[in-house]
Amino acid sequence: MKHEIMTSLEVATCEDDIVNIDLNTIPDEALFQGGIHDQVDIGVLDDIPYIISDVSNNSNNSFPLGPRGPPPRKDDPGQYNFSVEIHSKDTHKKKFLFSHKLNRIYVNMETDFAVQFNWELVDLAVTQMYVRATVVFEDESQAEKRVERCIQHKLCSSDKGQDRVVSENVLRSSRPLGTNDVQYCGHPDDPDYWYSVLVQLPKPGREPCTHAFKFICKNSCSTGINRRSIAVIFTLESAS
Repeated sequence: MKHEIMTSLEVATCEDDIVNIDLNTIPDEALFQGGIHDQVDIGVLDDIPYIISDVSNNSNNSFPLGPRGPPPRKDDPGQYNFSVEIHSKDTHKKKFLFSHKLNRIYVNMETDFAVQFNWELVDLAVTQMYVRATVVFEDESQAEKRVERCIQHKLCSSDKGQDRVVSENVLRSSRPLGTNDVQYCGHPDDPDYWYSVLVQLPKPGREPCTHAFKFICKNSCSTGINRRSIAVIFTLESAS
């Protein structure tokens, strides 16, 4: 069965090409077919906010295809006490900045930002865990719409020949495409399936796990996010 825990971050945008992320951790777990989630709100530089959340036990999730319909928005650390952190000491001047006071990150497009995932091993039967990152629109009026990359960026030369499930996602792992422990999920021809990035975590242990992501579209792109606030939902999941 999946266990789900969630945390959230809020993000604001500043200048062109910058993505802002605000982080807060949230309450307790929800149990379902495999996950726990955390939510993060994020904004991209052109004065448009984005949100990021983590979710794992959600009956709307199929593994590893991805969530069908909008993922849950309620932050819940679950029985695994799942949480997400960005450390200011890891920020790089002029590329990405994180403020603990504002609980916000500012990052340029195509710039890696590391996210630390913390959880407690409470079920010895679970041998493999995953984190799913799903970008959603923050406003309720836009909540049923899938977030997609703009036409200009998804047709860029560096993505030529890439599967659409990769080229149409606004979020990407910083690891090279084709890396075994990273999967891009979704169904390009079915807008009910949200795009997500699924990362296989190391074997459960006491040490937290860090993974770097990057945005490959701007919130100002008129054929994509189009200045709408977005969020990223991180979900802790198991495969069984």
